[in-house]
Amino acid sequence: MEDWQKAAVQHAEAEAPKESCGLLVMLDGAEHYWPCKNLSNEDDVFVLDPMGYAAAEDTGKVLAVVHSHPGAPALPSKPDKKACTQYGLPWFIYGMEDQSWLKIDP
Repeated sequence: MEDWQKAAVQHAEAEAPKESCGLLVMLDGAEHYWPCKNLSNEDDVFVLDPMGYAAAEDTGKVLAVVHSHPGAPALPSKPDKKACTQYGLPWFIYGMEDQSWLKIDP
């Protein structure tokens, strides 16, 4: 498991039962997990804080969106697929139920 994935898992565990969300950012030639605030009031939805996204963009190159599915496998929902296309970035989903990872592309 990559270091950024370990950081994303720690964030997911800290945020459960809510979905965690963050970004994969290239900083100084290495990939890093950039945790963001989930603005949603629902446990099974995330709304990535635009201030967190802006801060990540100001610091490095945003490579992907990362979020968790607490109590579920890493299977993309229809909203996940639609938002991935809208963002135009790959998405990584961490399924906490079976500790699995999935990448979807726009």
